[in-house]
Amino acid sequence: MRLRFFIALLGCFCLSGCFKPGPNPLSSSTIATFGLSDVSVDFAPNASINYTQAEHDLARTHNVLPSDNTGTKRLIKTPQGMAFIKAQATTKLRAAFERATRPVLRGSRPAQIHITITSIDIPGIARSFLTGGTSHLKAQIVLIDANTGNPIVSLPEQAEFIFLRGGGLYGTALQEVLEATGKVRPPFDRLAEKLAQDFAKWLSQGRMGPNQARARAPD
Repeated sequence: MRLRFFIALLGCFCLSGCFKPGPNPLSSSTIATFGLSDVSVDFAPNASINYTQAEHDLARTHNVLPSDNTGTKRLIKTPQGMAFIKAQATTKLRAAFERATRPVLRGSRPAQIHITITSIDIPGIARSFLTGGTSHLKAQIVLIDANTGNPIVSLPEQAEFIFLRGGGLYGTALQEVLEATGKVRPPFDRLAEKLAQDFAKWLSQGRMGPNQARARAPD
């Protein structure tokens, strides 16, 4: 019973976001014409990446203990190491957007979602204990007409946050245990799902009514 209480507490109060793209300029009828054909992810040239879980996975693949900060940092600085970390983020973000947006984009005209990650910050245990461990994911999102390559709608940088991650010695330890046992999904997974769900919800709320401005579907 107590464990269920903590799970519920973490689930209800940790996730937050700043997904504020403004009103959807597309009409519902326009959105209904498009079907999802692909989701692509890349990273801004100046993207800030601190993805502790992926760094630990990278260390393990090279038989380096995650607690070996020097060895882990050395791996991260290599092109192969950073490619490994980016690949983990890309795979999870693509999967989250495919799950969330396919029910919305079901039309016959193929459309692609392109996501540019600008910042990932998923702290480790030490920083979680000292500062509360706020995690975030920031990205730009573009919906593209796959036939023409033209953008249908572009969103500036959007952000999702997980605040405190439990916070403090006991909260941090509890969070780690819950993630390890699968009771709570890792921070990046939850951030990716929240960003995808918010975008899907925004898409589904297309403008309605003859007196409202509507964006035309690309030719």
